[in-house]
Amino acid sequence: MLTRAQLHTQLERMEAGLAEIRRTLAAVERKLENRAEAETIRRRPKARYYHRRMSR
Repeated sequence: MLTRAQLHTQLERMEAGLAEIRRTLAAVERKLENRAEAETIRRRPKARYYHRRMSR
C-alpha cells in the first residue's frame, strides 16, 4: 500500500501530465482550425471569371 505522500506525488504527476496533454490538444486544434479555414478560402470558387478581353 502506498503512503499518503506517495499518492499525493502520483496525483500531482498525473495532473501535470493531463495539463500538458490539454495544452497539446489545444495547440493541435488551433492548427487544424487555421488549416481548415485556409483551405476553405483557397477552394472557394471565384465570383467571376475574366477573359483576356474583359475589363475588370
